[in-house]
Amino acid sequence: MTPELDFAHKTASRAESIATKAEERLSSHELICAERYTKLEFGHTAIVGRASRIEWLLYGVIFFLMIGEGSILEVVKRVAFKGG
Repeated sequence: MTPELDFAHKTASRAESIATKAEERLSSHELICAERYTKLEFGHTAIVGRASRIEWLLYGVIFFLMIGEGSILEVVKRVAFKGG
């Protein structure tokens, strides 16, 4: 084997080794990102649920402000001190 062919063979071998390592790292990175995305999606669903509950609570407050006599504070006082 001539020195040029030996150099080309070693260079190609190193390039293949680097490419294999890069593929392995990319594959593991993709797996980690897929797991993170799943967790992120689950968290987003939970946040959307909480936001929906808060939104309905605010609708209730707005409703009482619109139809209540004076303010929401008077409505709360009436409800809170109803029994006593």
